Amino acid sequence: MDISEETIKKGCNELESGEILSDDKIRAPGGGRKKSVEKDPALLSDLETLIEPTSRGDPESPLRWTSKKYSQVGRRTNKKWGIK
Repeated sequence: MDISEETIKKGCNELESGEILSDDKIRAPGGGRKKSVEKDPALLSDLETLIEPTSRGDPESPLRWTSKKYSQVGRRTNKKWGIK
């Protein structure tokens, strides 16, 4: 496993600065992967459209069931976003 020299330098600088880092978070604010709905705002409505005809449960509840197989949903979402 390779570690970036820049990452090592940042770590050394943090240690030398004496700054106390928060115990509950490792990443800096805004760090990490962005949520899929932030990248594609239409994602939730597209998924809703895809599973709506076969979904069961309370439409107001965040928990829904569908009779579609995971592979069926995957194929259709991959086709929409051009993933092979």
